[in-house]
Order: sequence, then structure tokens, then C-alpha cells
Amino acid sequence: MKNKFNLVFDKWLPVAEEGPLSLADVFSGRNCNNLYGNAAEVISLTKFLLAIVQSAYTPEDDKDWEIFGIEGMKKKAFKYLEDKKDLFWLYGENPFLQFPELQEQKEKLKPGITCGTLTPHVATGNSTVLYDSQRERKFSDADKILLLLTLGFTFGGKTVVDKNSVDKSKGETSTAKSGPFLGLLHSYILGGTLQETIYLNILTKENFKKSIPQDIGIAPWENMPRDNKAESSCQTSYLGRLVPLSRFILFDESSNDVLCREGIKYPGVKDGILDTDMCSRFNKKNEPSAIWIMNNKKPWRELTALLSFVSNSGNQTECKQLKICVGRAKEYKMNFGIMSGGLKVSSNAGEYYASKKDSFTASEVSFNNVILGESWFNRFNTELKAIEYVAGVVYGSVKRFYISQKAEGNDIADTALTMFWQLCDGECQNLINACNCDEAAVVSMRKTYSVFAKNIYDNYCPHDTSRQLETWAECRPNLYKYLTEV
Repeated sequence: MKNKFNLVFDKWLPVAEEGPLSLADVFSGRNCNNLYGNAAEVISLTKFLLAIVQSAYTPEDDKDWEIFGIEGMKKKAFKYLEDKKDLFWLYGENPFLQFPELQEQKEKLKPGITCGTLTPHVATGNSTVLYDSQRERKFSDADKILLLLTLGFTFGGKTVVDKNSVDKSKGETSTAKSGPFLGLLHSYILGGTLQETIYLNILTKENFKKSIPQDIGIAPWENMPRDNKAESSCQTSYLGRLVPLSRFILFDESSNDVLCREGIKYPGVKDGILDTDMCSRFNKKNEPSAIWIMNNKKPWRELTALLSFVSNSGNQTECKQLKICVGRAKEYKMNFGIMSGGLKVSSNAGEYYASKKDSFTASEVSFNNVILGESWFNRFNTELKAIEYVAGVVYGSVKRFYISQKAEGNDIADTALTMFWQLCDGECQNLINACNCDEAAVVSMRKTYSVFAKNIYDNYCPHDTSRQLETWAECRPNLYKYLTEV
């Protein structure tokens, strides 16, 4: 088969306001904007670019990282890509992250699988289509690459398994395991350009020795998991888990058809393994558990967990990626932001799917080297708890109003609460900035949130009749304590 479409030199990488770029463009040209796409795509592509850079060169320590610099990173990565360019053909004898041997196993594979089947936001089969963007379209070569790189978010279930070909004597099951990224909160430090973002997130050999109980390993495109040793390396090593192969795939060049079977079963949270970009929470026995994505809770509301290392109080949460990279950025006085996100899904009887309440969710906030300190953290933690108090007042006031009107108010109170938080989401950056300023800035933010609360209450609690007006006045949110005790 003729080699076609090379990730190194052909354009496919989605970059904000600049259109698709090739890997050569990213690592040999001028600095460009950050990645563009949904949360799963941005997180997966960030991991992929990190895997390339860390494969090209892993600095010894922070001093070596500083000497390395962005330009040094670009030169090393571009040299690596030039040397390994034959591993990056999407089609050919050895297609990128694909398994040509699936062609010989075709009779044992489940028929009818397409690119859309493996894409979370595309409706296939008897799934309901709400928007035209959810219809399966002809996947371009760039779309297929994105599909390959987002297999860490693939759904578990019976979608890719032919139950008639399951050999239970070999431990095979009719339900495929979901990707290791699904449902979890992922966080990375964010730079002003894509190259700066990748540079800021590089880990050093010293980091692995001191903080990360993983081997660096080998990128999967260099050591495809065709035997137990290579598969084990992919399961546990840092580079192997950056680009997970949860499904073994072979694309058809001319259509959306895919030959597919279950791939590597990665150990996850239940096995005590958390990737560096995930946030762990420790119980009283010091046992870790993960922080999961919640649709009604944007990731910025988890900042106190993600940045707990800033505070000197007892830390019960930890995100190693941020702890290492934010601390380093502060030490070298670099401006930065934090991006967090993921994909929330539902499950039933081993089948995973995106329900009407599930979706991609993400937050981006910016900091500078002055703003992130102990005093900022304590103030932000106080204000976040105060906003949660206001949210509880909004919910309780709306619910009491409808109970007094002899009506069912739970659903309306839930909707009001959701709308309140949506308004707060738009002010998260202002809140972060205010917590580094004087008390007047915080008072101003509290007034803003109190206006949100009262407007939400007025919108969801009608006060047209005299009876409604009386109940509306009795149940109206009382935020005097919130506004005065700053």
C-alpha cells in the first residue's frame, strides 16, 4: 500500500484562528496560537505534542529545562520528527497507530463500525440527533487523526465487540473497557502560545525520580503493542499513557469504515493509578481517589483542589502536573494560565453513552507570578465558599416560594441554581483577579453575585398576583450577612 498523508508535513492540527498546521509548522516555524477544539481534543492533542517533545529530549532537571528553552525544544522536536517521519504516515504499510493485521481478522470483528461510532459527539445507530453537527459526515484525514488521538476518551460497552467471536476461555468479555481519560478532570498549565504551553508542561528526569512513580517509557508509535512486553509498557509508562490505544483500529482510506477491536486495557483509578494531569483526593487512610468531571460544576470551581500546594495548610488533594509546572513557572517568573476539562458520560449495564445531561466541559483561567500565593489562595477559598452559600440561598428561596404556592418546586429550583452558576462562570476570571487586590475589589464582586442571585430569583418566581407578590417578598433571598461580613 502506498504511503499517504504524513502528520509531520501535511496540515491537520487544529490551531485557534490559524487553521490546520502540520507538526513541522509547529516545531520549525514561528510560534502559533493555542489548540482549538472540544475539551477531549485539546487535552488529547496536548498529551500527543508532549509525547513528541519528551521522546525527542527529556531535560535532566529544572536548570537543564531552562537552558533547553522554547527554541531548543522546537529544534529537538523537529529533528526527532524528521528522523522518525516514516512512523507518521496515516496510510501505508505501517500506518500511524494502526494495526494492518486486523485485515486478516476481519471475519472475527464486529461489522458496521464507522468513524462516527467511535466519536463521542456523533450520533449513530438509533441515537437521537438534536443538531446537524451530530450527524455522521465524511471524515477527512485530519478528522481520522483526531479520532486516533482521542481514543483515551472512547466509550466502553458492546459497540466494538462481536459477541459471537468472544473466547471466554482466554478471558475475553463481550464488553470493551472505556478509555482511561473518560470522566476524569484533566489539567495543564497554559502558555501564551502553543509552543509555550508545551514547554511549560515538560517534565524532567528529576521529576520522575522524586515525584512520579512511572518509567518515562517509549512512545507507542515507536513500539506498537504487538506483544505482551510492549503492551505492558504502554499500560504503565508515562509516554505510553499519554497516547492510549484503547481500541486497535485500521482505517479505510476511501470511506468512514473502520476495522476495530478492543485494545489495551489500561489500569485506572480503581487500580490505584492516576496520570500526572489528573487530580487525586486523599482520604484519612491516605488512599487516593480521582476528581471526576461534573456537568453542573465547571472546572474553575475545583481550583482550590488543583492548587492546594500553594497553601501551607494540610493538603488533601494533589495534581502533580500543576504542582511541578506551576511551581517552576513561578520560580522563573513566567506568566501562565490553567486549562482544565474533560468529558462526562453516563453508563448503564456496562454501556457508556452521552446522555442529555452529559457533555464536554472546560475552563481556562490566567494567573501571573504575583497573584498566586498563600494570601490569594486563602481569599479565593473563602470567596468560593461564600458563593456556594449564596447558591444555596438561591435554591432554598426558589423552592420555598413554590412550596408556599402549593406547587412542585424541585425542578425549577434546580434550573435556577444552574442558571446562577452559569452567570458566576462568566465572572471567574474577575474573581481570581479581585482576590489579589484590596478589600474593595472583593466587596464589588460580592455585590455582583448578590445581583445575580436576586435577578435569578425574580426570573423564576413570578410576582404578578397579590398572592404571588406576598410570597415573593417573604421568600426573597436575604444576603445581608454575605454582603457585610467580608
